[in-house]
Amino acid sequence: MTGRAPAASSRRCGTPSPVPATPHRTRCTLAHYLTDVQTDPAEELRWDLRALAAADSLTDDRTRQHHSSLRVAGFYPSLHLNVAAAHHALGQSSQARHHLDRAAQSCEHLPENGYGRTIRGAVERLRAELDADAVGPQGQSEHRAQHR
Repeated sequence: MTGRAPAASSRRCGTPSPVPATPHRTRCTLAHYLTDVQTDPAEELRWDLRALAAADSLTDDRTRQHHSSLRVAGFYPSLHLNVAAAHHALGQSSQARHHLDRAAQSCEHLPENGYGRTIRGAVERLRAELDADAVGPQGQSEHRAQHR
């Protein structure tokens, strides 16, 4: 959800753009979290895409340096879900569906625990929103994705 933190703008004032050169996992994590403090849906999408691009540069060996159970494939369901939700908030249904499909396809890499259930449930909720919008009035969506 865009702008979850009311004081987000004060916290991000000192944040350089783009994300500073740090290890790839850190860039991915920073961009993923910075998305949540954005108040502009276009900026939210920009940070979501940065997180996705940073994940593309990761390897399992690098992620396992942080924790032995981590696999890069497990990052993609949430990252694609976030990109899909941002596109949906901007009324870009085709792009939202593309990334939502990618999120759904990569859910097989999620653990069978609370986190995995949360992401799978969010994928289904966003799909239902997109389907409802497809039969509703045309134009930009008034819905703000509530998956985050």
